Amino acid sequence: MQNELSGDLALRIHFETASVEVIKGFDKGIKKENGRTHFDMQQSVGDTTYFLQGTFYDAEKPAAVRRWLSRFGRSETSSWIREYDSIFTLVIFDRAEKRVTCVSDLVGVNRMFVHESEGVVVITSQLQDQVALQYNPTLDPFGIYTYLTLLFPLDPHTLIGETKVTRPGGSIAVTDEGLQQNHFYERVETEVENYSSAEESVQAIDTVLRQYFERRVSGSRIPLVMLSGGIDSLVMLRYLAEVAPARVEALTFAVEGQENAELEEARIAARYYGVPHHELVISREDIPDLVKQGLFETDHAGPTSVAIRNWLEADGRSFDVFRGEDARLHTPPVDWAAKVGLVAHANGLHKSSMVRVLWKSIDLLEYWPFRTGKHYLADQAEKMKLRSNLQQYLLETFVRYSPPNVDGPLQERLYEETEHITEGEDIEQVFRKLVALTCRVQHSENRHWARYASQTSNAQLCLPFFHPQLMEVFNRIPFSVAARPLFKSPRKTRSWNPIVYKYVLRELLEGHAPEELLYRHKAAPSPEIVVFDSIWENLYKPVIRDSGKELLDALHGHPELYQLISSQRECLLRQDNDSGDKMIARSAHYLAYLCNMYRRCRQSDVISPGSEQARESK
Repeated sequence: MQNELSGDLALRIHFETASVEVIKGFDKGIKKENGRTHFDMQQSVGDTTYFLQGTFYDAEKPAAVRRWLSRFGRSETSSWIREYDSIFTLVIFDRAEKRVTCVSDLVGVNRMFVHESEGVVVITSQLQDQVALQYNPTLDPFGIYTYLTLLFPLDPHTLIGETKVTRPGGSIAVTDEGLQQNHFYERVETEVENYSSAEESVQAIDTVLRQYFERRVSGSRIPLVMLSGGIDSLVMLRYLAEVAPARVEALTFAVEGQENAELEEARIAARYYGVPHHELVISREDIPDLVKQGLFETDHAGPTSVAIRNWLEADGRSFDVFRGEDARLHTPPVDWAAKVGLVAHANGLHKSSMVRVLWKSIDLLEYWPFRTGKHYLADQAEKMKLRSNLQQYLLETFVRYSPPNVDGPLQERLYEETEHITEGEDIEQVFRKLVALTCRVQHSENRHWARYASQTSNAQLCLPFFHPQLMEVFNRIPFSVAARPLFKSPRKTRSWNPIVYKYVLRELLEGHAPEELLYRHKAAPSPEIVVFDSIWENLYKPVIRDSGKELLDALHGHPELYQLISSQRECLLRQDNDSGDKMIARSAHYLAYLCNMYRRCRQSDVISPGSEQARESK
C-alpha cells in the first residue's frame, strides 16, 4: 500500500452514508501573513460542508471569506469567483442534495482530479493519488490517445478512466448520476475591443504588471524569480526589482554539459538588476535518479522540476516563486512560415491539385546541405506543408498532433472535442481558438508541473502571465501587433537568424533590460538528452519492454491505440536509439510513464476506509 500521497489534498466522499474521509489536507486552519491569508480548512453550514485550500491576497478578514463561500450558487458564479484575488481549490458537499462541487480558481494552478463510481467520489490534487484511492482504477482510451498524439491529455480528460480534471474558472459537479462540467471563465475571448496601437498595449501591460507584483510582494517571503535570461523572466525581474528592491533573488537551473544554453545570460540579467543569483547545476550523475523520481513518484514531472523542488525544500527559507509560463496570447507562435501555412489552409488553397504540386517544392528545404540553419529550415518547411483541412493543419503544426496510421473513433472524437475552426475565418480568430486549445493541453499540464516544482511547504507559486487581469489585457492586443516581427542584426539576436518575435514584451523592456539580452534567440536545452543512453538502458527500456507488452495485450480491442503504442514501442526497442534525438528521448519518457501508470493501476493497493491516513468529517 502506498504510505504517503504526493498531493496536497485527498478526499473520499460517500453519498449513501453522507460521510467524508479527509485523507489529506484541510487541517492547518487559517494563517494571516502580511496582506495575504492562507486557508487550509473545512467549515459546515447546515447540511453543507466547505473544504477550502488556497491563498487570498486581498481578504482582510477570514470571516468575509467564510461568508463568500456560502454565497456560491446563490449569485452569478462568474462574478462570485472574481470577488477576491486568489488561488484556491474548493470542494462543496451538500449532504441533503447528495451533490459534490469542485471549483477551480481563475489561474488554474491548483487542479483537482475527480472520479465517481457507485456513489463514491474521489478527489485529489495529483492524478497518481487517484490510483491509490480508487477501488478499481483503469486507463482511459481517449486519455491515452490524446496523451500520445498531443503529448498532453486534453482537459478535462485524464489518463485514468472516468476521472476528470477541473479547468481554470470551472467546476465539476458530481451527483449519483455522474459528473457534469461547468465553465464560467473563458481565458481566451473571441469578441473583444482591441487596443488601438502598440503603445496603448504596452501601457496597459505595464499598469497591470505593476499592480500585480505590488500585491504579490510579502514582507516575510523572498521574491524568487526563475531566471532563464529570456524575455518573460526579464519582465518579472524588472518589476520585482522595482517594487521590492534589495529583497529579490533569482534561481537559474542548468544541466552539466549544457551550461552555455542559459546560465551566462542569466548571470548578465542578475548583474544588471543587482539581485543575488543562485545557480543550480544538475550533475549528469543525478539526472537518472531525478528522471526516475519524476517518472514513478509524480504526475510526470521532468528532472529539472524535481531538482528545483528539492532545492527549494533544502534551502528552507520562505519564497514566492515567480515563473514565466504563459498562454502566448501576447506573443503568437506564428512566424512567416506559419502565416503562409495558415493563409493557404484558411483560404482553401490546400484543395487545389495544382497548388499541391507546386507546394511540393517546399520539401526541398528539408535537404538544405549546410549545417547552419538546417533544423530551422526543416521546421519552417513542416509549418508550410499542406494537410487535408485547416483543423488538421493547426493540430499537427502548432499542437504537434501525431496521429496513428489507423483512423477510428478516437481520432474522430478528438476533432469533435477540439475548438471548431473553419476555413474563411479571420486569422486573428483562428489564432485565438488555437490558443484556447493549447490552454487545454500543453499550458494546462505545464502549470501542473510548475506547481509540483515550485509550490512546497515553504514556497508559494506565482504565475503572473496567467493572472486574469493580465489575460484580459492580452486578449485586447491586436494580432498584427502581437505577431509583429523585429529585424535585428545577428550581433543583437546572437544568431544567424535576424528575426525575433515577442514584440510587445520587448517594447516593454526597452531601456529596462540588458541590451545584449533584449533581442537574443533563446536556446531550449533538453536535460534528458545529455545522459539518454544510461537512462534508456537502465530505466526506460525495461519498463517499455515488460509493462509495455502487458499494456498492448490489454489493448487488442482498440486498434488505434494498439497501432500507436506498438509502433512507438517497436521503434524504440529496435534501434537502441540515437542519444541526440530530442523526439526519441521525449517519446521514450512518455511511453515509459504510460506503461508505469498501467502497471500501477493493475497493482493498486487501495487506501481503505478507516485506514490510519483517513479521518472522518461529519
